[in-house]
Amino acid sequence: MNLELTTIQSLARSRFGIEIGVSRLQRLAEHQLQLWQKQHQCNLAELVRRLQQANEDSSLVAEFISIITIGESYFFRHREQLETLIDWIKHHLQHRVRIWSAACSLGCEVYSLAYLLRQQNIPYYILGTDIDRSRLNVARNRGPFERFSVRGTEHPPPEMLRVRRHRYYVDDDFAKNVAFAYHNFHSDTYPTPPPIHGLDQQWDIIICRNAFIYFDKPQTLSILEKMNGVLHPNGSIWLSVNDALFDKEEVLFSHRWKGYTFLSKEQAPLVSRPKPVLPPHNPSPPRLNTPPIPAGPSTTSLQRYIEHNRLDLAITAAEQLQTTSSSAVLTLTLGALYARTHQFSKAEQVYQTLPKYQQTVEWSYLMGLLCYSQQQIAKAKEHFSQTVSSNPRHWAAQVYLGIILTKQRRWIKAELAFEEAQEVLQSKQHTLHFAGLIQPKGFHDSALDSLFYVEEQLRRLQT
Repeated sequence: MNLELTTIQSLARSRFGIEIGVSRLQRLAEHQLQLWQKQHQCNLAELVRRLQQANEDSSLVAEFISIITIGESYFFRHREQLETLIDWIKHHLQHRVRIWSAACSLGCEVYSLAYLLRQQNIPYYILGTDIDRSRLNVARNRGPFERFSVRGTEHPPPEMLRVRRHRYYVDDDFAKNVAFAYHNFHSDTYPTPPPIHGLDQQWDIIICRNAFIYFDKPQTLSILEKMNGVLHPNGSIWLSVNDALFDKEEVLFSHRWKGYTFLSKEQAPLVSRPKPVLPPHNPSPPRLNTPPIPAGPSTTSLQRYIEHNRLDLAITAAEQLQTTSSSAVLTLTLGALYARTHQFSKAEQVYQTLPKYQQTVEWSYLMGLLCYSQQQIAKAKEHFSQTVSSNPRHWAAQVYLGIILTKQRRWIKAELAFEEAQEVLQSKQHTLHFAGLIQPKGFHDSALDSLFYVEEQLRRLQT
């Protein structure tokens, strides 16, 4: 990789926090950066020199942002999730809802939310922000939007989207109580809603879908921490499945609402009714033929800590149990707890104590997750391949294989892996069974979110 490309990679990271992988940087060099040089009639070294000297609001920086970000946006994208969000608002908020649509690109998400909220007669204020000023201009001007931007709905609502000369424009009524502004996630200053009588200047909803693909884990957690600072105590943050590849519980707590995951400041309240120590019996044969964890106060505490996301206390309880009543179930649980708290070396040590189970589907999948979390891609690929070799219907392992093969630019094999996952996810038999009481974070957490992700990856590979 030459000096100019290395400098571009460094500038993206230092000025915007955006990580550009080597393979993606090479693709940019082969296509977009070539066109950029022709546009300015100079070589890449000269463009890099100008970029280093340019202010953040310069046209050159705006062009650079458009090149290194995808800007994927269309109306009613993943509409089921948006409708679930509206349902959550109806059940939890009694005032004018304040929504921040972060990384909104062309503003399609903002106007889609406005449309759905108006349908339910919910008063709102929505701010859309993005780092790309050219896309923000389209959002502010309510268009024009190409046909590609309405592919998420078979019949674009005519009361919202007006057609002029084969292009779409948002009607003036849907621009009311909507605003757009430039924002760089790398900044220390995060936007707040305008003052509304009787309400704090904090967001009720922050929706940020498909933005964290540009950031590494420390950057992502830093962004979420800053979002947390402008989120109302009873508010929620909604992400996409693309952004769910690692634990975020060290910043916020995960919850579910009608099949979709969101984040909030609050833990789920403790419940008084007793719950079973192990998951209910499933008629399918368990993957590991292991004895259950013996009942007792410590075991009950372990289950309770896991249910309420007290992973530090759960680890202590599991370690104590491990010294007196070790079992495969308990060992798998302790390994997952270490993985969720990013103690990867301890997790690997725990998994390695199960030699007689090391050829099982569950063991190979969990080891794949562990290697993937540590960027040990070759080892992760080997374990995920072993998983699908033993069980071709293990859709989560197929998804990870698709991601790895895409990074390796093996497009056809990646497409096949995603298609295998899609076929299983669209069937009624996509449940994955685990022996442990908890698993490391991964695509297996949500079949519905994973299906959305797989369909998106297939669309990109096929186009």
